[in-house]
Amino acid sequence: MRHFIVCIATIFFITGCHSQNNGSKTLDIKQKDIALKTLYDRFSENKHNYDVRDTILNSFRSQLLSVLSDEPSQNYSFDQLSKSIKILTSRDKKLKLFSWDEFNGGTWHIYNSNYQYVEGDKVIAGSLVIDDIERSQKPFYYTDINYFKLYQPDNNHYLALGYGTHGQGHEFYTMRLLSLVNGSLQDCKACFNGEDRLVLYKSRSTKGIIEYDATSKTIKYPEQIEDKNISVMKPTGNITILKYKEGIFIEQ
Repeated sequence: MRHFIVCIATIFFITGCHSQNNGSKTLDIKQKDIALKTLYDRFSENKHNYDVRDTILNSFRSQLLSVLSDEPSQNYSFDQLSKSIKILTSRDKKLKLFSWDEFNGGTWHIYNSNYQYVEGDKVIAGSLVIDDIERSQKPFYYTDINYFKLYQPDNNHYLALGYGTHGQGHEFYTMRLLSLVNGSLQDCKACFNGEDRLVLYKSRSTKGIIEYDATSKTIKYPEQIEDKNISVMKPTGNITILKYKEGIFIEQ
């Protein structure tokens, strides 16, 4: 049964593989858009059936990356897939971020994400998730997040904000300053007060997120401190403000 499900969605990818005109290419990418949505929806329906879900999820991952690497998809809006996963587009239309939920255990979420970047006649695609080697250390540089904001502080950098939670009553907001380096989208180096990424790790019961003001090019977020007696983060009452200048954010 699980192989049948994947095969049904994959049929769309075979159709029109040798298209030679723009009309056929447009039809081809529309079919792939539908197929990707079909795969992800089928995964969502079977996310608690581990005999089926992993096969569908692996197929979705590989087919999405294949489509995003294909030139005909660079100007496509993914109208169907966007109904099931989050898709963000940059102001200059060069960058798209795709993020989706792969595990939802109540207070624990695992998100995955890809990007598509168009540079001239080249289409570059890849993963946005970075495996954290030392997750027990702070700040928490988690990148398994659902991106919900995408800004562009200048012509060469993209500011992406996402949300995630690994349970235990905490959540985190990760902000990344991304740019194309050596043919791939990469984080800036030491650009958030000396850190490569900015992470607000906090109790889910505490209000406040990372906020960006595009006019003043400033970031602000509530400062947190760990209460070691009960192993939770709590706000200090202070607000940290970072100002963007020449590719980095500096604390004011």
